[in-house]
Amino acid sequence: MIVIAAMVFWLGRDRRVPADLRPTAAVLPFEANMIGGDNSNYSALITEAVTSELARLGTISVASYTSAMQFEGRRPSMSDVAAALKSHYVVEASVDDEASEILIVARIVNSETDRKMWVADYRGQRDDVRGIAQRIAFDVSAAILERERK
Repeated sequence: MIVIAAMVFWLGRDRRVPADLRPTAAVLPFEANMIGGDNSNYSALITEAVTSELARLGTISVASYTSAMQFEGRRPSMSDVAAALKSHYVVEASVDDEASEILIVARIVNSETDRKMWVADYRGQRDDVRGIAQRIAFDVSAAILERERK
């Protein structure tokens, strides 16, 4: 009798995956302007790091790095990005060499309005990719969550 009751309970329960209600974002490939010509490699490295750090935080739902890389070297409209990556927010950035440091100018664009809603500068050592990515991810997440509360 207990086994039958357990089977009825197991088979009758709702197996649907609950909807992910977190805000959605995609990190487009960063545009690198590095001295020495390793633009593509550095762009991929920092883009993947920021994407991973955002996912690690768990506060927003982040489109995969692989999916976002389809836009590498292209300038798509925000509506195209939003449709392809199912993302309400798009993170884009430029990376420039500045003497012994790099400067990353990160931006969040609201894909529905195609308007920048946040911009911040990050300076750091060229080899501190993870540290810079963590700072960017934390700030991006905070800015998106703040916008969602309004």
